[in-house]
Amino acid sequence: MTAFQGQKLVHFDLKGAAPKLEYLLRLIPLLREWGATGILIEYEDMFPYKDQLQIVPKPYCYTLNDIHRLQQAADNENLTFIPLVQTFGHMEFVLKHAKFEGLRETNNPISICPLHKAALNLVKSLVEQIVEAHEDLKYLHIGGDEVFNIGTCRTCQESNVSKPQLYRTHMIPLLQYIKTKWPSISLLMWHDMIAEYSIEELQPFSNFIEPMAWGYEDDISNYFPKDMFSRFGQVFDNIWVASSFKGSSGPTADFVPLEHHVANHLSWLQLISNLPETTRCKISGIAITGWSRYDHFATLCELFAAGTPSLVLCLAILENGRLTNEIEELVAQQLGFTSTRSLKPLVTDPYAEFEKGCFPGAELFSYVAYLEKAKFFLKRTNFQMKGWLTQWHQKTKLINAAHIEHARWLCDVALKDLSFIRTHIGECIRKLYYEETVKEWLDVKVEERIRKGNMILANLYNFT
Repeated sequence: MTAFQGQKLVHFDLKGAAPKLEYLLRLIPLLREWGATGILIEYEDMFPYKDQLQIVPKPYCYTLNDIHRLQQAADNENLTFIPLVQTFGHMEFVLKHAKFEGLRETNNPISICPLHKAALNLVKSLVEQIVEAHEDLKYLHIGGDEVFNIGTCRTCQESNVSKPQLYRTHMIPLLQYIKTKWPSISLLMWHDMIAEYSIEELQPFSNFIEPMAWGYEDDISNYFPKDMFSRFGQVFDNIWVASSFKGSSGPTADFVPLEHHVANHLSWLQLISNLPETTRCKISGIAITGWSRYDHFATLCELFAAGTPSLVLCLAILENGRLTNEIEELVAQQLGFTSTRSLKPLVTDPYAEFEKGCFPGAELFSYVAYLEKAKFFLKRTNFQMKGWLTQWHQKTKLINAAHIEHARWLCDVALKDLSFIRTHIGECIRKLYYEETVKEWLDVKVEERIRKGNMILANLYNFT
């Protein structure tokens, strides 16, 4: 395999744990040092929408001046700056508001009804405000993925229009509008809704978009429909792909499993190297995605700070076309670690302490390692109780006191680490994230587990 030749975009998903501006401004110069060539930023409700959309933004959303500072910081590092705005699916950030619930497909705020008369105008307004807030945009990502419930409302069903045609009914007029108004902007669009399209069905999109094929599995060799890249290559001048450095390991993940993301990037390099040259030469870039929550109604998954070592390692893999011990050592040095072991902290050791490193958010990375250790020991406590300390054991008095003692010890290890996090993390996390994120993360990730741990301990006393 050879090094990745195209653009390398780092993705910021702001629908969860949106970083404070100062944190982002510290990160941007480092992204260039780590090998990135651009930023893909998904604002969602962190964008200062106005007029009919003024109810959408969070109270602490970025200002227009903040956005100008972000774009200028990226320009200073020669990083391509690409906003992403959802235009069909994943529109909960708008459709969750009562004002717009009439535009939903059925009663699910995940996507807009393509046949509703006001749908296109709403999406146009989203796009207009995003484009006008940025200077000299070269690219705009319009989402377009995972429209799971397309064609399910009464209007769409009574129209007798196929789902592919419904998708085109909404997207093609939007694409025509954007390209007419801003002809110099190249439009990126997720691939999944057009993945099965024939060459003939893809043709209406050919003059408007550059598809971005996303795949976050360990092994993507058989992930995509047969001949999809061949069909895309025959229709589109440029094709993009998307990998994952965090946010693809489950909606409740906290610590980033490096093995998964390393495998994903190596698999992407292998897939690209196996493409015919006529298709491979059209691969323009890769977006290294980092999802913060699965949708607006899900809890937070991995924080950006917790995913930074994974991001730097994945960028190094793309830069070198492989992963070696020497590359891991270089990444560890870049992050301020004294050993590659710090990239993958051992959370199964009850006495483990974790190195902080010296990158933005490094201290928070170590606290998440402590959280993962606490989760491991809570899981071991549950294992112990399910095997040796059930209600049946309590009823029959068939109990080994050593099992009670071991379960208490396991639970104590978890509670000690959770208490340590609760006591010390506040100042650290508040430097990086807004109070809403701080409260959610602490309550869901820490306090809820402390409550469960205390309940387990109380239950254990019933066995004495």
